Amino acid sequence: MNQRRRTVRAAALGLAIVAALAACGSEGSSNNNTSTGNNGTTAGSTPSGSAVAGETLASTFVLGGPPECPERPFCQQGLEETYGLAFKDFKALDPGGPLTVAALENGDIQVGLLFTTDGNISAKGWVLLEDDKSLQPSDNVTPVFNDTIATEYGDDLETLVDGVSEKITTEDLTQLNEQVTVDKEDAADVAAAWVDENVPAPSGATPKTGTTIVVGSANFDESAILAEIYAKVLKDNGYPVETKLKIGSREIYFPALESGEVSMIPEYAGTLLAFLDENTPASTDPDETYASLTKALEGRTVVAFASAPAEDKNGFVVTAETAEKYDLVKTSDLAQPAP
Repeated sequence: MNQRRRTVRAAALGLAIVAALAACGSEGSSNNNTSTGNNGTTAGSTPSGSAVAGETLASTFVLGGPPECPERPFCQQGLEETYGLAFKDFKALDPGGPLTVAALENGDIQVGLLFTTDGNISAKGWVLLEDDKSLQPSDNVTPVFNDTIATEYGDDLETLVDGVSEKITTEDLTQLNEQVTVDKEDAADVAAAWVDENVPAPSGATPKTGTTIVVGSANFDESAILAEIYAKVLKDNGYPVETKLKIGSREIYFPALESGEVSMIPEYAGTLLAFLDENTPASTDPDETYASLTKALEGRTVVAFASAPAEDKNGFVVTAETAEKYDLVKTSDLAQPAP
């Protein structure tokens, strides 16, 4: 087993299991000090609260995204603190899902939080505003496992999963998302086609005996697609597998991962780090973020396998019409004087 896993696991086994987190978060999720990115919750409408309207373009716009966005450092909170943007209102929708897409398309919101790999952005000709002040950290796809399962199956499991991860690119994620969210194809079918092309099943794989690996996902399409990819590869290689998809936000699924109710989740390094440790900011460097994440997991019953090249971040999106009308290219353009 490689040194990275030995170090993380030794720390995890040497400490008591921590209590399940009640409130945390990330671009996938949230705690009272994390991001809204790769995670999800239910829809509704919420005022911006702490935001004080200013005489900027943003003060005339409604921001839309996941309900936890106002309290997340990579979402509305970050836009206020890093960019100085106070919006007219915030509309609680979903995590980069169809409600946000529809609200942006219908003009109910003027700025929407979508993930940077969302196929709707290019399909609809929308403008992903440049994060010119580097609010968003590196956020590479990173499978995390309950340590009991990782220990039971050992190096063979880690080597297999790491081999899958290294083949997943950001371009792949964008194309897979477009097939599911735009073309309305089934996530399991899309994932299976990608696996067949990129990770062919071995001939005559011997069925493995042991604990069933429960592969879970957060409650948005990309997470479910990734979960289906890892689940299929594991099944193709003889592991006993079942899936538990779209469990909910990180506040829900991470405690389930710690307890062993879920065995594995495809995570995002930067926002998971923010969820676990509010005092260690994620870096724009993937290696630094990964190192901080493995340290933050010490003493927990969860270990991180190698990150994929694929990266997905929070992105703030406007329609082509809005971008053209106000000459919007980068996020800081929203701070221009109100018309």
